[in-house]
Amino acid sequence: MMRARHPIVRSTGFTLLEVLVALAVLALALAAAVSAAAAYVGNQAYLQERTLAHWVARNVLIELQLEQPWPGTGERSDTVRMADLDWTWQATIDETPEKDMRRVTLKVWLGEDDKREPLAGIDGFLEKHE
Repeated sequence: MMRARHPIVRSTGFTLLEVLVALAVLALALAAAVSAAAAYVGNQAYLQERTLAHWVARNVLIELQLEQPWPGTGERSDTVRMADLDWTWQATIDETPEKDMRRVTLKVWLGEDDKREPLAGIDGFLEKHE
C-alpha cells in the first residue's frame, strides 16, 4: 500500500497575537499624535492672544506718548477693542530722575479678567515734547 505524501504546509500569515500587538502599538501611536495635535492647537491660540496683547500694549504706549497734555503720574486703565476682542490695559506712570521723561509699565489682559497673569507686559518711557 502506498502512502500519499502530503507536504507539510506552513502558514505564512500573522498569528492573532501578533495582529493584536501591532494594533495596540498603532493605537498608542495614534493617541500620542492626536494629543500632540491638540496641544499644538492650544498653544497656537495662546500665542495668538499674546501677540495681540503685545500689539495692544504698544498701541497704548504710543497713544500715551502722543497725548496732550503730557500724562501725569499714577495708574490708569481702560478697555480697548482689537481684532474683535475686548482688551483691558493698566498703565503705571512714574517719574524718573530726568524731569522731561516718565516711565510707563503696561499690562494687558483679554477681556476684564485682570485676576490672571497678564498676557502682555511692557515697560517704556514717555518724553515730554514742547
